[in-house]
Amino acid sequence: MDLVNLHGPALVTLFTAVLHVWLSWMVGKTRARTGVHAPATSGHPEFERVFRAQANTVESTVIFLPTLWVAALYSHAGIATALGCVWLVSRVWYALAYRREAEARHHAFVVSAIAGTALIIQGFTGVVRVLAG
Repeated sequence: MDLVNLHGPALVTLFTAVLHVWLSWMVGKTRARTGVHAPATSGHPEFERVFRAQANTVESTVIFLPTLWVAALYSHAGIATALGCVWLVSRVWYALAYRREAEARHHAFVVSAIAGTALIIQGFTGVVRVLAG
């Protein structure tokens, strides 16, 4: 595969790292503002929501990044990039919504789950196609 086709997934991967830096910064800023001192992970509802948004995104990223790359390498990098962008934007939406109110995160979660599931399907389809010859 031509490496030029992998610029999109590479950028999505880098923006995922930026997302995690931003979420960590939000946790630290909220921790300081609400007086929840480390190593505590509870004590103020806003902090707990921001902390959970960050933790949930870490958990989701463990599935997202490998499937992004398998889909890009074995199927179509452009489609994987587009789905990756949807996942990224929905995780920002998720974090901002969750910070306001726990119930507000639902739609953003659904969008990110759909994008992630589509990447899994795309990846499996591509690998099976290659294995089938």
